[in-house]
Amino acid sequence: MNTAERQPKFALITGGTRGIGYGIAKKLAESGHDMILGYSSNHERAEKVRSYAISLAPRRITCNCIIPGVTKSDAGVLVFGQGDEKKFEETAAKMCPMKAGIAPEDIGEAAAFLCSSKASFITGVNLDVDGGLRFRLR
Repeated sequence: MNTAERQPKFALITGGTRGIGYGIAKKLAESGHDMILGYSSNHERAEKVRSYAISLAPRRITCNCIIPGVTKSDAGVLVFGQGDEKKFEETAAKMCPMKAGIAPEDIGEAAAFLCSSKASFITGVNLDVDGGLRFRLR
């Protein structure tokens, strides 16, 4: 077991009470992480990640941001499906190159990986978990 695996693992989750944040919080809790839950809709956080990563790197603390795509959450169904799950699925299939919306648990899997010892040298990353949506937005 390396030093990183013996250290307590903490995660700051924004919006951890429902949707994407809940999917992340659930997966990390299953992986044994302690969490601080908060809510923020501030899109500047992706840029702040780089600054935090630089300042925390000497202490071997990683800082990353997950940028989700069209996610099947209450908010996603409301925005992309006008409250109708079937309409959400149709819209997500049209928007996303992978032809489907993302489950909150998929975002949780990405977060769990970034918090694991397997990602101990990944820091300052804004990770798109969007099924290729970013290619359509360019």
